[in-house]
Order: sequence, then C-alpha cells, then structure tokens
Amino acid sequence: MTIKTMQDLCSENKKLCFYCKGDMESSQNTHFSELDNCMVIIKKVPCYKCSQCGEIVYTMTMVEQIEKIIEEVKSIKKEVVIMDYFQRKET
Repeated sequence: MTIKTMQDLCSENKKLCFYCKGDMESSQNTHFSELDNCMVIIKKVPCYKCSQCGEIVYTMTMVEQIEKIIEEVKSIKKEVVIMDYFQRKET
C-alpha cells in the first residue's frame, strides 16, 4: 500500500480524508496556536475539510504562511493576537 500526501491527492483530483476516506472539500478554518504566553488566532485560513469527519488539512504553502504570521506575532508581545490570513502584508 502506498501512502499519499494531500499534495498527491490534490494533483489527482481525488481529495480523500486520511482517516475516514471521506471527501475533502476546500474550506476556511480558524487556526489557534499558543506561543509562550500569547494565544494566536488566525482567521480565514484556507484548508481542506473532510465532509464526513471534519478533519482539517493544510497544504505546505498554507503551513508556511501560518508560520510566517506566527513569526510576525513574536515581535508584537500581546496576550492575544487575532490576524486575518488574507489581510497581512506580503514580505
């Protein structure tokens, strides 16, 4: 049996959940991360969401963007930071 990544599944136009094999659909999600003493909330993050079990999967590009946003937040030094995935400046 060959295990495929989400990138492989997307390129074949077959988006199947890793867990339940349900259909993965394009969606948006709110991503929560805890960073030291700060809670980071990123709204409207593009993702694939399983229509059957609700599992959320991000592509590598999405993960890299989330990591960039979290790096920006490190300099803000607030207790709670809420950012919009699409409304930040590109660097």
